[in-house]
Amino acid sequence: MQKEEIYDPNFWYVVNQHYKHIVYRSKDKSKALRYAERKNVHALESNMYYSVLSGVQVQSDNIIVKAHNM
Repeated sequence: MQKEEIYDPNFWYVVNQHYKHIVYRSKDKSKALRYAERKNVHALESNMYYSVLSGVQVQSDNIIVKAHNM
């Protein structure tokens, strides 16, 4: 049986949309947005995109992501 991931609705998650995994999380939305912005600048060459989702969005959209180095 696969363990269901529970995401804290008080956190903002930065998700690598290419690999579908979380690369960063923060309770401060502005920090998460700045982190995603920095990652997107460096990811242009590799055709990757980082987005910011709330814990509620991750749960309600049934987005399956694998936590990575948090």
